[in-house]
Amino acid sequence: IYFLADVDISLLRAGIGLALGASCGVLAAVLTSCHRIANATIGTLLRFLRSVPALALVPFVMLALGISERSRYVLIAWAAFFPVWINAHAGLSNVDRNILRLGAEVYWRPLDMYLHVRIPYALPFIVTGIRVSIGTSLILLVAAEMMGASSGIAYRLVIYQQVFRLDLVCVQIVLLGLLGFLLDKAYVHFVRLCCPWITI
Repeated sequence: IYFLADVDISLLRAGIGLALGASCGVLAAVLTSCHRIANATIGTLLRFLRSVPALALVPFVMLALGISERSRYVLIAWAAFFPVWINAHAGLSNVDRNILRLGAEVYWRPLDMYLHVRIPYALPFIVTGIRVSIGTSLILLVAAEMMGASSGIAYRLVIYQQVFRLDLVCVQIVLLGLLGFLLDKAYVHFVRLCCPWITI
């Protein structure tokens, strides 16, 4: 019973945090790639924040938001944000000029250019960024569940460590690795199903 409940809550936390981080990462990439001033200001700030180790934010977030599910979602979203933003920004900023010229002949509004030209071109970059974010979000999931959680795979790992059950600690570590592996496989399968032209 504990096993299934822990897996469920850990998957829920990872899923919500990943969705929030990836969504914000794509939106930020659209913003930083649309104008040089935005890239010079917001982009520079994000590059600075990216250099801050994510694990160093755990005490700050716990103090600012309390020991709650909200703080865990924020930590996981933070870990997922930067790989998506970096990859999406690279894809949106490096669209082939010939493609842009052809697109400009059909779509004269900037929004249409992004929706029909830039974002489809950057889709492989975004997909790759999300795949990387799956791994980084699991790292912060472990940290978040070790800080005051009452359920989850990493929470159970700490409990077993406190009672010196090395065998069960190893089981939880293997379970975390298996969870990450299966999530990656499921994501790759989903991308190949929905976007078969993308190599991942």
